[in-house]
Amino acid sequence: MVHLAIDIGNSLTKVGYYEEDQLLHLFKVKKLTLARLKKETNNLIGKLPQAAILSTVKECDPELYTFLKHSFKFYEVGDNTKYPIKIGYLSPHTLGSDRIAAATAAYLKSGSGPALSINCGSCIIYDWVNKNGIYQGGAISPGLKMRLKALHNFSAKLPLIPPRNINSFIGNTTDTSILSGVLNGIIFEIDGFINQYRTMDSSLSTFLSGGDMSYFEGKLKNSIFAIPNIVLEGLNKILLFNERI
Repeated sequence: MVHLAIDIGNSLTKVGYYEEDQLLHLFKVKKLTLARLKKETNNLIGKLPQAAILSTVKECDPELYTFLKHSFKFYEVGDNTKYPIKIGYLSPHTLGSDRIAAATAAYLKSGSGPALSINCGSCIIYDWVNKNGIYQGGAISPGLKMRLKALHNFSAKLPLIPPRNINSFIGNTTDTSILSGVLNGIIFEIDGFINQYRTMDSSLSTFLSGGDMSYFEGKLKNSIFAIPNIVLEGLNKILLFNERI
């Protein structure tokens, strides 16, 4: 069975076509339209998938949403969705569907042990699932681009620097000083969070993902597993779980 997983994020939409656990096709757009979805689908399989699952952090295009609801066996991550993990969050109505999906993928990939998902996107989001499969929450901090913009917007003279890797720890220009502060600050933050979660359970598995993960992968002191599209993978797992119950 071919099915769709759609992750509408703050700055980018990702669409994955899956057959069971195998990713057949992936595309990314700033704004997903019905015309683009139909074009990609026709080019890939020439027919509609049988099921679709949606995670969105903002309003979905109404035409696209109507099409999804009436053309597929449709799942939307929300209050009535069933998950392979238990939700122990104290305010589940405020919990982002992308966080649930990322936590689900991390827990199942860990072999059903304690798991920490770190998603480096517009924000850096930490999601923790304990060894009993209970999602307990995590943390949210500003992402890479958000930090660079904040330095520019809330200071008189600091320039807006596009993100890029630097070779030296010590910034010897204003540009490299900003980049060193932001990039290394995030690296220290991520390592610090991993260390703290590891004190709760030393068998922790950590998964790094998101559009900015390449800036930090390989620079952390802690061992991690890199999964670029962890939200899509989690959505796929949630869809399969609901299809089988």
